[in-house]
Amino acid sequence: MSASAELVRRTAELDQLNGFEFEIEALTMFCEFFEIDDDTLFREPSLSPHYRPDGMIAGGPDVKPWAVIEVKYSSSERIYEEARKEATVYRNISGATYGIVIGQGYLWVNGPEGEYSLRKAELESDNPDDRSKIEGLLFSPDSLPTASYAISEEANDLEYVAKDHFEMDLNRFERHLAAVDRAESTTEKGETFEEFANFLFGGIPFLNVRSDRLDTKTGEIDLVVEYTGTTEKTIFDEYSRFILVECKNWSKSVGTAQVRNFKGKMDKSQVDIGIIFARRRLSGDNSEYAQRYIHDLFQREGRMILVVGENEIQQLRRGVSFYQILDQAMYRRRFDFE
Repeated sequence: MSASAELVRRTAELDQLNGFEFEIEALTMFCEFFEIDDDTLFREPSLSPHYRPDGMIAGGPDVKPWAVIEVKYSSSERIYEEARKEATVYRNISGATYGIVIGQGYLWVNGPEGEYSLRKAELESDNPDDRSKIEGLLFSPDSLPTASYAISEEANDLEYVAKDHFEMDLNRFERHLAAVDRAESTTEKGETFEEFANFLFGGIPFLNVRSDRLDTKTGEIDLVVEYTGTTEKTIFDEYSRFILVECKNWSKSVGTAQVRNFKGKMDKSQVDIGIIFARRRLSGDNSEYAQRYIHDLFQREGRMILVVGENEIQQLRRGVSFYQILDQAMYRRRFDFE
């Protein structure tokens, strides 16, 4: 069996470990199967204060890496997509030749030749796969880069965001987001996502989280955010004093039924602006209907419902202002760009 196929098969069988143990095993097997010297593997190297891949193959800790590696103890499609984005960011800022993701039953490689992946379901399939290409790219590299490693100015600068109407410590942002991704139980998933949203609202000086997990006669409201006002004109001036926030850290998409329920809470609270945080946004079979419902609600009643999903989270990670993200979302909603 090829090295890539063996790695995918073995990681799929590792189901009695915790995340840290899986990371150790996956990186060790990667080096073993592809005949890469263990001495060139650096675990959890610090590319900058808030960029830390799980592994790096390099000639030394301060040398430009041959590969940066992200390991995920999960077979989830959402986690897979997030890991690909993370590995791409690590590759871009470090100048590594390859960005690699090792998950439970899959292997993904991004390099100058393109993107290649191999999944457990493809091991016994007659369909063409990328294993031969992965073998050619990763198997026992003849040499490693020797140039000194220097983090890009962009990565060094992105430690604190300070823009009009928004400030954020990116290290704290990453810690909150990591807690969201590590959450396992339904309760923990909800609570960490609410704390993440609370953190973002705290970066806008004239917004204050008045209540969290507020129990009402018609159900629980995740967050009640109060607009306290300012001497400058803001995007919240034409709306009510309070903003309702719903946090959906689900593995499935948020559909029309959930949006209708959220709108019902807005009705009973006489609030005309609401924000739904959804890791999977409104994707899936019902996405068009949910988006259409939100659009029609604004056209019919002037009620503004905004959705903060993975695209917005990645913008925040790059240093984009949360206030600016909400401003742009309001603009697009008003002028029917979605």
